[in-house]
Amino acid sequence: MDDFITRSAKITLITAIAVCVTAMSLSHWWWAAGFMLAVLWATANFLVTMSLLKMAVAQGAKKQLFVSLAVKFPLLYLLLFLLLSSRRFPATSVLAGIPLIIIVMGVVRVWPKRT
Repeated sequence: MDDFITRSAKITLITAIAVCVTAMSLSHWWWAAGFMLAVLWATANFLVTMSLLKMAVAQGAKKQLFVSLAVKFPLLYLLLFLLLSSRRFPATSVLAGIPLIIIVMGVVRVWPKRT
């Protein structure tokens, strides 16, 4: 499962960089920045959620669980609120960037592994 998570995160970031380079080549700087920030936010949110699930199943590290919860809820969601409320980035770029990790996870899960 850890291999699936790291592969999904890496492919998501590579795909986001490719989309941002394409958008910047078309002179859509703010769109590319909003897209990349949304992808980074969604990836961080996904990774923190996975670590929360691992800690909840392990039931060993309560201090780490509280630290992860403190990072996820106030910090990550405050950052997303600031990203959306700044109105500097187009809403379409943010909305396009957030589900990218979910799409990549589906493709990675369906795509056959090379042996």
